[in-house]
Parts: sequence; structure tokens; C-alpha cells
Amino acid sequence: MKKSNIFAYVELTKLVGNLGGTPLKDRLKSQAAYFNIIESRLFSDELAKDWEAIVNSVKPVTVPTATGDRVPLSQVAGTIEQMNEKDCQLLATRLKSLHQKLETELNH
Repeated sequence: MKKSNIFAYVELTKLVGNLGGTPLKDRLKSQAAYFNIIESRLFSDELAKDWEAIVNSVKPVTVPTATGDRVPLSQVAGTIEQMNEKDCQLLATRLKSLHQKLETELNH
């Protein structure tokens, strides 16, 4: 079984490390680029499935637009904007769980 790439660990560490503070929704939106930067191929087969599930939960089929100016928003940030607090908490928990699994995998 292949191990995850250290780049995935470093970038996921940055993402998770920046989730502190409130409101959580704003913290998640400010980290939206990571969902495009970190590719599932950088993870082991097992963890790639977890990452893909997380990414699929924040990437919509359609791109929302900003009210009034028709400027496309980031797909991820737009999806996060529509989430309620419970969904944001769940997303943060899933990210932290994946980070912990990744750390364990790389340390063994």
C-alpha cells in the first residue's frame, strides 16, 4: 500500500490549523482554495476516498454568483456560504479526522 505524500500532510495541516476562531463558516471559506490545491492522488488509497468525499461535499454542480454583480464565486466558498453551523462543524470534524489519520499513517 502506498503512503500519502508529505505535501498532502503539510497542506492539510495548514488548512486544519487555520480553522480556529469564529465564525467557523468564515474560517472555512477563507481556506476554500485548499480543496482545489490538495489532490486525492496525494493520499494513500484509503485516505484518498475520505478526501474525495470531503471535497465532493463542498463542490456543487453549479457555480453560485455574487448578488448583483454576476461575478462567479469560488465553488467551494459558495457552497460553504450556504451551509448551516452544524454542517460547518461536521466539515471541520471530518477535516480534523482525516488530518489525524494522515498523521498516524505518516508516523508509522
